[in-house]
Amino acid sequence: MHNQLVEYLLVPMPLLWLLLLALALWRWRSLSRGLFLIATLLFTLLSLPVVGQALLAPLAVAAIPYDESSATEIDAVVVPTGGSFPDGAGRWWPTESSIVRAVAGRRLQQALGVPLILTGGSPYPNDPPDAVVTAEALALVGPAMHFDTGSRNSAESAAAVSAMLDPEMSGQDGVRSVILVTGSSHIARMAAALRHHGIAVFAAPVAASRRSDQPEGLTIGDFIPSDRGFKASRAAQWEYMGIAWYLLTGQISLADLGV
Repeated sequence: MHNQLVEYLLVPMPLLWLLLLALALWRWRSLSRGLFLIATLLFTLLSLPVVGQALLAPLAVAAIPYDESSATEIDAVVVPTGGSFPDGAGRWWPTESSIVRAVAGRRLQQALGVPLILTGGSPYPNDPPDAVVTAEALALVGPAMHFDTGSRNSAESAAAVSAMLDPEMSGQDGVRSVILVTGSSHIARMAAALRHHGIAVFAAPVAASRRSDQPEGLTIGDFIPSDRGFKASRAAQWEYMGIAWYLLTGQISLADLGV
């Protein structure tokens, strides 16, 4: 039910509400026209890929990028899953996002020889946890694999990771540090949630898809309204709303958002 309600707050739905309000106020022509103009401008701007990219950019740089010089400081690789789904036969599969994150995290874990924590429960009681679905699909087994199957969001995942790191996995200097492997738009919220539990975060962002048919740098297509622009704006809005909610409910603080 929560996810369905949130859908009405994500673009382009707020723009539709604004247009409906403009129609309801049709008798007051100046106000109605002003609302139509605002809705049209916002619709156009938020459908531009370049605007969506600009909104996403701050989220991707909200943690220190991981490099090999940080290897001695790392206590674990943390991979939040990106969902799962059932097929027609009732068998569950990880989404492409979950697969890309888990594969990248596994490679880092093997290279560094540290534990890998795969975190992700299920938003619905009768569905299998995302972490279990992903681990089974990719055959992620062994003593270095640790699974959190109860978390329903980033804040709960961070709390579970903190419990796993304390005390048996924490570094010799007492500072718990992890490499966060997730989508670039998710880095800011997840890193802040981990910092709230006293965990230092190095980011290793991965692409949402294994395929990349978009050229590097800006192109003319980035300045043309498209569904790609809406998807980017929608993803950014989702993350900013999540961060705002975590701040309002005390699940993170403003200090946790700093790199």
